[in-house]
Amino acid sequence: MDTTQVNSVGQAKFKILLGAICVWLFACISIMAAVPQVYSPFSMPVAIPALIVSTLELSPILTIVFGAFPLVLTFTVCVSKGLLTQISGSLPEQDSSLYIGNIAAVLVTFSALLSVLVNALSFQHGLQYHGLFHTLMIYSVNLFCILCLPVMYWRHFSKKSVSTYLSFYTFYFSWLGFSAFPWLGELI
Repeated sequence: MDTTQVNSVGQAKFKILLGAICVWLFACISIMAAVPQVYSPFSMPVAIPALIVSTLELSPILTIVFGAFPLVLTFTVCVSKGLLTQISGSLPEQDSSLYIGNIAAVLVTFSALLSVLVNALSFQHGLQYHGLFHTLMIYSVNLFCILCLPVMYWRHFSKKSVSTYLSFYTFYFSWLGFSAFPWLGELI
């Protein structure tokens, strides 16, 4: 590896760390309120691990931090593997970018469709337990994110760079952590 690749890897690792911090912040905000609020919608990918961690009877701050940990770990592993493989050149650039592109397209499409389905099925519960304003605000945030994802995906794959790659995945995982599958039913 020459010094250019070493610098690229170092910069990529730093950007991955910044992306992980961003994902962690959105995931923590999602479950920071005592009950679901518009600013804290209890996204299930974070709320369920936090619920499991809460059985350990840790402080609320530690429960929030450890509840967000699985999503941040998933983000870090997914992004690191794809990005560092491309930078190191261990796979031909065309093959690795097509592989990552296909995975991203399937993953994002599946997540968006599943989120729409979950939101549609929980609409009545949202109205019953949280009211019209809360439910519509959460749906608006989700709709905005779902519409932004294809734009960011297209932007990355039309102009491939470390920054567009990381911004796409950071936005996707931040959406998952913040409001992708909001808790709209009765609290446990």
